[in-house]
Amino acid sequence: MLHVQSQNYKLSRTFTEEDGLPSNHIYDLCEDDKGFLWIATDNGISRYDGTHFFNYSIKNGLPSNDVLQIVKEKDGTVWANCYKQPPSYFDEKLNRFVSFENNSSLLNVSESLLDVFTLEDGGILFQSNNGFVIFRNKKIISLNTKTDNRLLYIKGTYFYKSYTFINSINTIQLNDFNKPNKILGKIQIESKNNIQFNNLDAHNIIYFDLQHIYKIHEFEKAPFSYKIDSLYIPEPIKRIVTSNQQLHVIGLNGGIYSYDKNTFKVISYLKTNVDQNVAVIDQNRNYWIGTLENGIQYYNTSPIITVQNPAISNNFLSIHKTEDTHLLAGNFNGEIWDVSHTATHRIPSDIKIMWMRNIFSFGENTITLSDGGYSINYKKNKPIIAKNGLIQSIKTGLKLDESTLIIGTNTGIYKFNVPKQIYERINSPTERISNLQKIDDHSFYFIANKGVFKYALDQKNYSKVYLNDSLVNDRIDLITNGEDKNLWISTIKGNLILLQNNKIALKIPNSAGLPENFNRIYTFNKKLWIASKSGLYILDYTTFPRYSIHKLSKSDGLPSNGINSLIFESDTVYVATQNGIAKIPSHLKFSKFEITPLVTSLTINNLPLPILEHYKLEKDQKNIVIQLAGVELSGHFQKFQYTTHPDEQWIDLDGNTLNLSLKGGKTILNIRAIDSNNNISSRKLVLYFEVAIPFYNQIWFLLLFAFLLTGFIFWVFNSRKFENQKKTYEQQLALEQQRKKITADLHDDIGATLSSLQINSALAHKFIDQDIIRTKNVLTKIENQSHDLADKIGDIIWSMKPGNEGLMTFSMRIKNFANDIIGSTDIQYSIRINPLIDKSITDISIRKNLVLVCKEAINNAAKYSCASKIEIQFDMVQGYLIGSINDNGIGFDPLLIKGNGISNMQKRISELKGVLTIISAKETGTQLQIEIPFVP
Repeated sequence: MLHVQSQNYKLSRTFTEEDGLPSNHIYDLCEDDKGFLWIATDNGISRYDGTHFFNYSIKNGLPSNDVLQIVKEKDGTVWANCYKQPPSYFDEKLNRFVSFENNSSLLNVSESLLDVFTLEDGGILFQSNNGFVIFRNKKIISLNTKTDNRLLYIKGTYFYKSYTFINSINTIQLNDFNKPNKILGKIQIESKNNIQFNNLDAHNIIYFDLQHIYKIHEFEKAPFSYKIDSLYIPEPIKRIVTSNQQLHVIGLNGGIYSYDKNTFKVISYLKTNVDQNVAVIDQNRNYWIGTLENGIQYYNTSPIITVQNPAISNNFLSIHKTEDTHLLAGNFNGEIWDVSHTATHRIPSDIKIMWMRNIFSFGENTITLSDGGYSINYKKNKPIIAKNGLIQSIKTGLKLDESTLIIGTNTGIYKFNVPKQIYERINSPTERISNLQKIDDHSFYFIANKGVFKYALDQKNYSKVYLNDSLVNDRIDLITNGEDKNLWISTIKGNLILLQNNKIALKIPNSAGLPENFNRIYTFNKKLWIASKSGLYILDYTTFPRYSIHKLSKSDGLPSNGINSLIFESDTVYVATQNGIAKIPSHLKFSKFEITPLVTSLTINNLPLPILEHYKLEKDQKNIVIQLAGVELSGHFQKFQYTTHPDEQWIDLDGNTLNLSLKGGKTILNIRAIDSNNNISSRKLVLYFEVAIPFYNQIWFLLLFAFLLTGFIFWVFNSRKFENQKKTYEQQLALEQQRKKITADLHDDIGATLSSLQINSALAHKFIDQDIIRTKNVLTKIENQSHDLADKIGDIIWSMKPGNEGLMTFSMRIKNFANDIIGSTDIQYSIRINPLIDKSITDISIRKNLVLVCKEAINNAAKYSCASKIEIQFDMVQGYLIGSINDNGIGFDPLLIKGNGISNMQKRISELKGVLTIISAKETGTQLQIEIPFVP
């Protein structure tokens, strides 16, 4: 017979639907191998990691939301037993439950309530009055719907067990599993109390009466034998439950007795005040109690002691210990609680809002400061009134010596003489005084709007110590003395500064793990204690300039995370919180929590994927969202950090959801957890992602593209080079052809003229002595031929040199020629040539032929047309050069005209691939039209 002894468990937290539970009605609890707490309720299952509740329902694979049991198999698989539904197990990769609802035989077994048993060598057994089913590796290995007998699984062998009750004698009969009619043995139990058999174990027979639990075990076949162990429970038994290897006895009077299920060795005892339904002890030996209607209660063995006053508000703003060791605490309602004597004092006041900011002892007098004034020995509140008659709002106070109280208000500092009970305003800024700190009996520090100042009473003046100007977008908020006259300063943005001899010795940014806001700061035992709205932070600088930061919160046993004030006595710290007074050992040891980061769900491009370590993804699968869990049931998880480059800085993750946009190729994602004391867990989560790179981004493609591009550039370069060479050749060839034509022209036209000149010169020489008249005629002919020859040579030279660089343009050439021929006659003429033609005609052949055609036409019109008017016009129209030379003369029949003039003109225009049209008739004038395709 075994007994239990009570341990110092105390309620730390209560979790309900408001915290994320699917229901306050808790059926079962189970801690899995990864540290998650699984919670079975009448509205689904919840998985708790110490920070977040992840809820599962029929939408997540459960056959029903009414979940009676949650059981962990030996291999770590979590099974759910829903009310009259087939079993289901949790698939970690899919983050959902998998049920066996399609098996009709299993459905028949499940129509009656199922009992669940884990098997020692692996597997799990579900059985009911309709049969049983055995799973191993999540597959059915045995299913029987023809028996209502229960199974025992002993030393790898199954047995049937049945119960009978005759004349106060309970008989348990064991039959061979393979030969059901073969009786292996009987066990008879005679009891004066009613016995209840409990199907908690597939390996033993467990039953209990009013205050005893019995276990029948160590069975032997031949000869048939067994042993019986018993437990005495100090109170009537309400229920017994098992969790992992624990046996929990729930008493009718609120006690929970926990034992090792196999040895019946005592584990612990817990006294509660709720209607318990189930209990589990986690791996850190903390209790989790599931209730019938109040959710889950969490109990731990923290050395922190909490005291509360049920009669008043426990939101305490100030705390103080008197000289006769009374512990006093002031709340926000004008009440002072004498914790030591459990007495409450209400400060009478005409002011409704009474924040009890400070409590001081001066001999037998207790002085309290509130926003509206001061009170001595809990008598009616008296205001501080300025000379202008306005009541001052008190913000802080400081006991300077046994008779002097310094009071900081919203408009400056007052000195209060306690024995005389009089106050006076001292020389100080007319500003809000937010904090005071004693230096000695004659001086103190104070904080005003511009910074920290030192006040000397004997000099009745103050001097600056550290100004806000030294800070960037920040402002000093609190001060406290350190060792060796050092001064700690905090700012409104949660940064810390240590001053030594009024110079900065250390700066600690808020990002180092400090709270976002400070309520108070104190130094004690070379530690800086920081009261904040998110917990109590302790900065240990015993190894200055190195330091470490630790945090205490509700998870460690504090009644609230809102800490308003502290006092120190010997090795004890008294804390005023928003939910009571806490007593903390000053040398409290801080544990390091190894928090494992785990993936609870993963989606890529908003599509859920199984949870794996390695992912091979398509080229467009780049946007991932990962839900994470930092598993630490006592609530000491602080944050995650991640990196995709181990050599780079870790990135803080805000919350438990990580969004990433992957790049093509391989990405190695590392994730780690940080606990509330800023300890980095050594357990890392590593995920590998390989995103397919498009072929055009592959190295082989880039190399091939670079090779082809180089080849293309080389080809283009050579093609252009060839084209330039070809163009140069063609230009040279064209030039050569032009030269040949010019040579032909010189030979045919100028050469003939020169030959004629030579002959006529010889004739003139011959006739000069014989016939003067004939000689003169020959010389006149020579003169005309020379003039004509000069014109021809000028035309050829002009046609070979474009532009007006030393010679006239095309239009000037035509105008000058027309003026030479027609200007001395009575013929009126007009010339209109588009200026673009002068700039555009660069081809030698076009220039020469056009000029010669125009000269021939103008010359013919002047000599033979008898015209009174000639019009010359050239223009560019839609890629053609259009010209016309018209006269109003006697005209002619082009078919009857013989000679070289018109044929030469036709030949020259044909060379230019143009068309020459002559329209003329007798007495109708002549129209000569030219149309040449123009290519500049």
